[in-house]
Amino acid sequence: MFIILVMSFLGVHSQNSMHAEFWKKDKIGHVQSSFIISTGTYVYLATHKKYKHLSEFKKRLIAFSIPMILGGIKEIHDMNSPNNNAQWGDMEANLIGSLAFQVSVTIPLNFKKTKSDAKLFTRAQKAKKKKKRLVTK
Repeated sequence: MFIILVMSFLGVHSQNSMHAEFWKKDKIGHVQSSFIISTGTYVYLATHKKYKHLSEFKKRLIAFSIPMILGGIKEIHDMNSPNNNAQWGDMEANLIGSLAFQVSVTIPLNFKKTKSDAKLFTRAQKAKKKKKRLVTK
C-alpha cells in the first residue's frame, strides 16, 4: 500500500523532476539533507541501547519518516514566510533522499544480516549435531 502511494506521488509529480531546473542547488540540498538525516536517525536507532528492541522495519520507517516530517515542517514555514517560496518539488527531493537511503543502505545491510544470520544458524545446527554425536558415543 505504501509503495503504491509513493509511486502515485512520483507519477503525478515526476514530470517536473525530469527538467534541469528541478535539480537546482536547492533540490540537491534537500536530497542530501534527507539522506543525511535518514542516516543519522537509522544509526542512532541501531546503536542506542534504548531502541535495540525495535524491529528492522520500524527503524527503517522512522528513518524514512523523520526527514519527511522535518521537510514538511520546513515547507509549511516557507509557505507562511513573506516570500512564500514553498515548493512541492522540495518535498519530492526529500522523498528521493529518504528513498535513496533506504535503497542504498538499509536494504543491503538487511541482505548481509540475513546471510550472516543464516550462517550462524547453520553453524549452530552443526555444533548441536556434533555435540549430540559425542554424547551418544
